[in-house]
Amino acid sequence: MNPLLRRLAPAIVLASLLAACSKAPDTSLVTQSLTLPPEGSVASVADGGAVAAAASSSSGNTASTSVPAATDEVWKALDRQAAALQKAVDGGVWKDVPASADAIRDLTAALPAHAAKLSADDQQMLQQQVTLVATYVGKLDEAASAGNAAGVKANFKRLNDTLGGITRFP
Repeated sequence: MNPLLRRLAPAIVLASLLAACSKAPDTSLVTQSLTLPPEGSVASVADGGAVAAAASSSSGNTASTSVPAATDEVWKALDRQAAALQKAVDGGVWKDVPASADAIRDLTAALPAHAAKLSADDQQMLQQQVTLVATYVGKLDEAASAGNAAGVKANFKRLNDTLGGITRFP
């Protein structure tokens, strides 16, 4: 593949996703190279450049979730946060939604660093899903902050559908 095309492909995907969400792409994030934490290290998601795009949700929240070093522990943390988010949404406790949703975004954004053994196509699909998760978390945060129950539930469903589509890998 042409090196220029290889660099543009993620930008095109991101621009398409943002266009579908009626948001203009932030080209400052698209043109930066992605920096991922090394395999086997405990990293704060705020340290990884790969998370910058995911962390820039329109709610203004910044990434601060501590990400476990082991892939299995990342999946367990995702499951715990998903359960907490489900409880907050089911109970209508909108103030609890952003913390769990943001943690899900941060943990999901760390998955590509653990996916070295996946095929190139699977890694690309994972990166697209990470971008979608970040988009839905941003919309979920906005809806929760506005007390928009319908918006929270709709974006929670989209987030769950996207999370359910991520193939678990060891």
